[in-house]
Order: sequence, then structure tokens, then C-alpha cells
Amino acid sequence: RLPSGILSASEARKILQAPDTKSVIGYRDRTMLEVLYSSGIRKT
Repeated sequence: RLPSGILSASEARKILQAPDTKSVIGYRDRTMLEVLYSSGIRKT
């Protein structure tokens, strides 16, 4: 059974590009999103 609410590739790209990587906090947020995305983690 597939989970509901799967993001499209363009939606995922928009989320990954949202944090402002010019600031330390934005860079941290981008890194956390990249880790979550690349590991395939999901909400349970």
C-alpha cells in the first residue's frame, strides 16, 4: 500500500530550495531537508 500525499518531483525541489542558504540557519535547514529526503524518511 502506497502512502497518501506523495510529493511530486517539482514539489520536493521547491521545498529543498526554500531555505535561504546565505544564512547559517538556512544552511542548517537545507541540510536537514536533504538528509530527510535522501534517506527516504517519512511521517508515520
